[in-house]
Amino acid sequence: MAEEISKPLSATNKVTMVSSGGSDIGAAKLTGEVLDIMTKLPETIEKLTGVNISQ
Repeated sequence: MAEEISKPLSATNKVTMVSSGGSDIGAAKLTGEVLDIMTKLPETIEKLTGVNISQ
């Protein structure tokens, strides 16, 4: 799952992260964003399709 989520990033030449100073920046921020997506994905897929991919 992580491979598919992060696949678009492999073709990226430049990433610009904008921060208001109240949270992580750089690689820590990007990693956290990918992990947030992975955490929410199984529940979202189940709500949309009725398929539980966690089993």
